[in-house]
Amino acid sequence: MSRRRGTTASERPPSRIAIIQGAVPPYRTPLFEELRLALGDQLVIACGEVHFEQSVKSDPSTEVVDIVLENVFVLRRRLLYQRGFRKATVGANTIVLELNPRVINTWLILIESKLRGRRTVLWGHHLGRRLAETHPRLMRRFQVHLCGALLAYTDDDASQMRAQYPNKPVFVAPNATERRHDTAIVGQLTRTDFLYVGRLTEGKRPGLLLSGFASARNAGLIPAETRMLFVGEGPLKIGLIREAQRLAVADRVIFMDGTFDSKKLNDLYASAVAGVCGGYVGLNITQSLSRGVPFIYPAVANHSPEVALARPGFNAFTFDPPDAASAIATALADTWSTSSRGRIDHEAIREAAVSRYSIESMTAGYLEALRGGSDA
Repeated sequence: MSRRRGTTASERPPSRIAIIQGAVPPYRTPLFEELRLALGDQLVIACGEVHFEQSVKSDPSTEVVDIVLENVFVLRRRLLYQRGFRKATVGANTIVLELNPRVINTWLILIESKLRGRRTVLWGHHLGRRLAETHPRLMRRFQVHLCGALLAYTDDDASQMRAQYPNKPVFVAPNATERRHDTAIVGQLTRTDFLYVGRLTEGKRPGLLLSGFASARNAGLIPAETRMLFVGEGPLKIGLIREAQRLAVADRVIFMDGTFDSKKLNDLYASAVAGVCGGYVGLNITQSLSRGVPFIYPAVANHSPEVALARPGFNAFTFDPPDAASAIATALADTWSTSSRGRIDHEAIREAAVSRYSIESMTAGYLEALRGGSDA
């Protein structure tokens, strides 16, 4: 990973704002580019190369990162310590940290900042990643007690945070990956594809999607020309290719390299009946809806806050039970039928998404959090 050209840690003037992350994957680059434009050398961004989830890696070619930290995982990747984090905090009077009790140096920075009167902002989800969790666990609540402000991913998450922590300033940076003008509904292509974009890992359950697609095909629930596209990388990819062959659908299942290129994604979604996810929903739903494409996902799963965008009957279809290929097959068939009858308003779906979830909106919310309560 390269540093921003023309500067080194020793040459850079003291920073006023520091952002410390476990990793900065490619989808975060547009946000940090916009923050750099707004803040210039006031801003220092520091991160490691790989996050807890090993498929989440920093982009080695990015120039938005100033300081590369050494991520040291302990207790079978349950905890993380980032060597070199103090380089980012020197001279900073506002520090943004992940709302994650598993990061050891976050605790050190929070405690030290509390004692010194330095402002800290915790950026993250209201709840942890346990299914059916309704209240933040004790360690998350204690972290929030130590911070100066909270930065939420969604409006719904921000509302929950304000209710839980009425005396804590809460800001929201709607979690997005692309600029508003970069997403588009391309032409009037025939929609024949169900499209999965994301990491091919167990949590996303791409194997269940594949089984559901094969079930729908074998039962004649969807037309013969329908395809399932998997766009992404991950440890399950080779096994999925073999499974597609075993299920005799390899000619209608396409595997493509992962991409964050907006133009390529526009072209892919242009022929999509729906975006699909077999496991927990994350940024993949904003990616789909911002192109006017409805989204299929399990009704019950350990979803990220972005699932709040889903409105079944308007821009989403759900399946239940969440572990049944037959349920996915039915959802695929229902979505195909609704689409083929012209009952999906692609323009309305896109406008509802991009009016709130874009890099522009995210940057504005982030800057508000950075400047709120400080003289930055």
